[in-house]
Amino acid sequence: MKKFLSILSTVLLAFVAFSCVKEEFVTYDDTRATAPVLGSYEMGEKALTATFTPGAFNAGFNDKMPVNHSLILASVDGKTVNKPLTASIKDGQISVSVTNLAKTLVSLGYPEGSVVSLDMFIRASMQAPNQDNGRNGHVDSQGHITVSGFEVVIPVVQGNPWVDFTEKSPLGLIGSIASTGNAWNADEPMFMTEDGTKHVAKNIKLAEGDAFKIRTAGS
Repeated sequence: MKKFLSILSTVLLAFVAFSCVKEEFVTYDDTRATAPVLGSYEMGEKALTATFTPGAFNAGFNDKMPVNHSLILASVDGKTVNKPLTASIKDGQISVSVTNLAKTLVSLGYPEGSVVSLDMFIRASMQAPNQDNGRNGHVDSQGHITVSGFEVVIPVVQGNPWVDFTEKSPLGLIGSIASTGNAWNADEPMFMTEDGTKHVAKNIKLAEGDAFKIRTAGS
């Protein structure tokens, strides 16, 4: 009986020791990756365009896995942001429109009319840019794109975007809106399409800190 208990105790200790072993994850070895190489770039009136030589991952497995490339906004006026940009890529060329660049800056808190300096680089990643959490396998270009004196401007939509909104809507927009001077004391009128399926408040510009709600017939 003592021998049996001794064997059982040994087995239990071995099981506990095994269960306490920390699980080790496979780690990415960036020394085996080839970084993308930045070529020439140009800041045009409508877009920033750069050429590059693609990066590669020599992991020894999944060698046919495509490499995803993206344009990263590294910093604004020297402040690190590390923000992927919505860009198009084709035949070793990557391009981001001035509008998308400006929208990204607005989302980061830079108001329209700001003039900023930008620093960008190209990232090769094992995952699509919208899925990369920053911890997965990736390698960044050593060359950087620098742009000074970039003005944050989002172009106004050309034409009349309200052309189909011809009828007065029973809905109204009320709130604390800096651009209108409204302070919850009056409805901004809304308009609707002839069939009444779509409603819009024309030319309302919202800023950070504004608050609003939509109500029916002032109630």
